[in-house]
Amino acid sequence: MITALNKEPLIPRGDYSPVVRDRINRLKQDADRLFSLGAVRKRCQQALVQFYANLKPEPYVDLRTQLSNNREYRFAQSLTLTYRSTNDRLVQWAKGCMSEYLLQEAIEERERLIENFARIKLASRWYQMKDDDEAWRVFSQNIPYDDADREKEIDEFFETLDILCILTDVINGHAAEYGLDVDYHTRTLTGVLASEKAVKYWKQLVEQQFVDQHYMLLASTTRQQAMYIAELFAETLELEDKWKTFEDFWGINNLAQEKYKCTELGKLPARSDVIDMIFKD
Repeated sequence: MITALNKEPLIPRGDYSPVVRDRINRLKQDADRLFSLGAVRKRCQQALVQFYANLKPEPYVDLRTQLSNNREYRFAQSLTLTYRSTNDRLVQWAKGCMSEYLLQEAIEERERLIENFARIKLASRWYQMKDDDEAWRVFSQNIPYDDADREKEIDEFFETLDILCILTDVINGHAAEYGLDVDYHTRTLTGVLASEKAVKYWKQLVEQQFVDQHYMLLASTTRQQAMYIAELFAETLELEDKWKTFEDFWGINNLAQEKYKCTELGKLPARSDVIDMIFKD
């Protein structure tokens, strides 16, 4: 049994309030985007560059004031300082698992950590984060750095966020960057999804840039597109449980809800014509 990267939730599973449970579900549904290391790294770089570009050559005391008053800078600094310790811990954690099982362990550990993350007060609105400068600016401004009573909470927020981002990076095909040996191919293509017919479709999905070389969804592939691919794939392979098969495969949740949304709007996902051609025999 692998030692967990973070402590168990203080609230036992199944005892969450409806509000917290909804928050957990939202975080899990959009985990690849919300915990994208690339997106977080980009925002940190922007904050640091902007801060130093606007830094005024003041005396040392005033310099410290500039540092403490710039919340975006402090967000970037807090997360980057956390990275070194959590990165080393993740590598040690991974050594306790065989490479062919490490990917699944990472997916399960991320699910568990999201439950930890969701109960942190500071993270209560993280599921609403959008990929724009204003959302990040507002979030950074609302971190109570000067509240001594919330210091432990802030540390836990950054630590858990950092681990989630690294795990997401590993899940999405970047294990080698951390010196980890993950056999993505062995995990991804098994059973009916590794049949001759299925492999033909996977090859075309790779060529059309819906999935990567390990058959994992690319960041540019929307949840609606993933749903549509899963639906046509399942119909073609005559799978009984189309949603669960691909939810487990890709490590995502609630594809049926995406189907419902598209039906309600009366719209097909972008590039649906391309997906139709892939599965047209």
